[in-house]
Amino acid sequence: MAYGHIIKFWAKKSLQGILVDLSDFTKTTVVLPDKVNYYDEQDKQDKLANEVEITWKHNHLPVSELKFYIRENHEVFTNMVDDREQEILEIWMKELKYDPMYYSVIDKKIVTKGQVDSQEQIDEWLKPNPEGKLKVTKPEVI
Repeated sequence: MAYGHIIKFWAKKSLQGILVDLSDFTKTTVVLPDKVNYYDEQDKQDKLANEVEITWKHNHLPVSELKFYIRENHEVFTNMVDDREQEILEIWMKELKYDPMYYSVIDKKIVTKGQVDSQEQIDEWLKPNPEGKLKVTKPEVI
């Protein structure tokens, strides 16, 4: 896929540490007419609720459109949708041929694992225990 290689080249040259920004996508939520059964723990009863379809489609990158189905008003609706979104971003990263062993998705951006980006990180590597971090100890006589 030549298009993916062009994106990688452009992104690597444009932003330090960030290889590809995946945040430009559209998330569509549709309440489906189908009802789903679920057991309500509080009322101890079986109930019906609408099913919700959530679709993620990237606006520019050549990655697949992915969906997620969940019950409307689910107790952990937001957490489940956020978890699925992270999974989708990781799927897209793999579709763009980034190896998860060397790259990860952080804040909707593909970044190199372990890469030192900021001056603070560089300073920490060059001088890992500055005086302000650890107390000075007096050596003991053996």
